[in-house]
Amino acid sequence: MRWVFAALLVLLAATIIARASREPDVDEIEYMHTAWLMEQGQTLYTSFFQHHPPYLFATLRTVIGPNLRASFVTARLLSGLFALIAIVAFGAILWRVRPEGAPVAVVLLFASSLLWLRGLTDARAEPYAMAFFWCGAALVLLSRNDVLAGVGAALVVIAALWAPKWPLCTLVVIGFWIAYTRRRVLSAAVAATLVAIAVLILHLLAPLDRVWFFTMEYNLALAAEARVSPELHEAMFKGGVPFLYAPAFLGPVVMLVAFVLVAALVRKNRIVVFLLLLAAAAALEVRFTFPWPALWHHYYLMWGFAAAALAGLVPAALEKVSRSKWIAPVVTVVVLIVGVVHALTSTMWENEGPYWASQRYFARNMRPADTMWIDLGRHPVFARDAHYYWFGFNNLVPLARVLARTPHGSRYLPPGTDLPLCAPPPSLRYVVSPRLLPSLPEQRRCFDRLPVRRAPVPDVYEVVR
Repeated sequence: MRWVFAALLVLLAATIIARASREPDVDEIEYMHTAWLMEQGQTLYTSFFQHHPPYLFATLRTVIGPNLRASFVTARLLSGLFALIAIVAFGAILWRVRPEGAPVAVVLLFASSLLWLRGLTDARAEPYAMAFFWCGAALVLLSRNDVLAGVGAALVVIAALWAPKWPLCTLVVIGFWIAYTRRRVLSAAVAATLVAIAVLILHLLAPLDRVWFFTMEYNLALAAEARVSPELHEAMFKGGVPFLYAPAFLGPVVMLVAFVLVAALVRKNRIVVFLLLLAAAAALEVRFTFPWPALWHHYYLMWGFAAAALAGLVPAALEKVSRSKWIAPVVTVVVLIVGVVHALTSTMWENEGPYWASQRYFARNMRPADTMWIDLGRHPVFARDAHYYWFGFNNLVPLARVLARTPHGSRYLPPGTDLPLCAPPPSLRYVVSPRLLPSLPEQRRCFDRLPVRRAPVPDVYEVVR
């Protein structure tokens, strides 16, 4: 099984490299542009709007270079490296229970191609968070050294500083750390020291009160809006279909069946107990922590790991129930073959597409002093924005303008009464199509008074001077 697991890691690495030049996801464009703005000397949360934690942007700054495509490729390769680290730590935990569990679980994650690509190999925070989380969990569960257990607990908390999406799953690991640590004071001192260093670094990247407001308070308000948003529930979720974006092979039925079967293994195996509790926590988070139905594929990342872990132990559970030594190896081989074939033949992301074509146009025509206010899906990474609010015109900006009218929100958010279509700065060169501004009716009206012509980029107009 070691060779099978090693071969899977090589295969995963090969797909990361082969697909690193694909069309960017809209989130990647947002994150890369944010990193570029910081590289230009602008201040996160103060000079421009953003509602995600700083660690990712500080990391992406190191890969931003003069070549746009090479910057994306490098960012994705770095994400892929951390994804592989997460997979190794995850596999080590499963290996301690049953060796075949690790490759089966990993191949199920790989076969859920959108979860793998969008959640673990895009330029986003989740691959880093998963690496910290699973390395931390592995140290807590597998190490008998209390100092290393303290390091593990700290890594799990640091994962939450990267992507604060999984509070219940974090508490599961912390609970096991407290329960099984003998020298708690020493272990807690190690954990507290490392977390304090991480928080200090976070403060150096952005003031902690701003980090809290934009990544917690604002996002909680956004989640409340999303729960009642007709656009999300009707247009994007086909009327609010639960688990619409859940991983293909790791849906709720698979999770439930695997949970019941694996429960037969519990006895005194604390790792299995941990995985069962983690699965329950992940299910509760999908239902109650995120807007329901849960948004997008990467919101199911912890769910995917937990479901894959339980599914990876199903062959052993079937062997235990049936008392047949052939069940586990046969099921394992079938799952490995089917999973790898499906993963390699599922939808491939094209390397050439509309985003790269639009960027060639902007690179040829934009002047260094030009600014723009366009939809994020075509937004250049290396371009100046015409306003503090530079993306999220239909959900983020309207909510920010509401919060800016409150005493607390006004400390952090500008009022947004001077958006560019009604108050165009002299540098404004490209603007968004009014059809993409249903939530900003005054901007739609102002567009009609602007001297513009259609640009050869979808939903983009050029201001004629």
